[in-house]
Amino acid sequence: MRRDIHVPNESDGFVFTSAGMGGKGISPGDRDWAEAVRDCPLLPLSIESEDAANVRIVVDEPLDAAELGQWVGVVRSGLRIPDGKLALCGGSVYLLETQPWVEEFVRFVEIPAGEYRATLYCYASAPKGRLCVSIRSIARSGNAPR
Repeated sequence: MRRDIHVPNESDGFVFTSAGMGGKGISPGDRDWAEAVRDCPLLPLSIESEDAANVRIVVDEPLDAAELGQWVGVVRSGLRIPDGKLALCGGSVYLLETQPWVEEFVRFVEIPAGEYRATLYCYASAPKGRLCVSIRSIARSGNAPR
């Protein structure tokens, strides 16, 4: 499966989770948040702005040559989707609220239920791309902080 999705954003981060996590009342920094990240029903990613993102979901397919060769940052984690409904959230409000308006910032994708090895690749055009390019440039120059 390969699918591109535009995800609007209401904060300086994205959350990848299952639809069943909606309205659980957990928020960044609390104990339940830390447990959810550790136990893998939640994969958060902070960014430097409230920009929307174009997200490509690839399940059980290899990346093509351009996808493999052009990324500038990567995050790897586990991700549990027991209900088979991946929620791509622009911000964390989906986890807190049960109000219908929060779904304005969420896109759902049906995928096989299960546990995944999630790899998030960042490309230069992404909301976090500029930061990733800067970090890579510093690391390559040998001027990285020690």
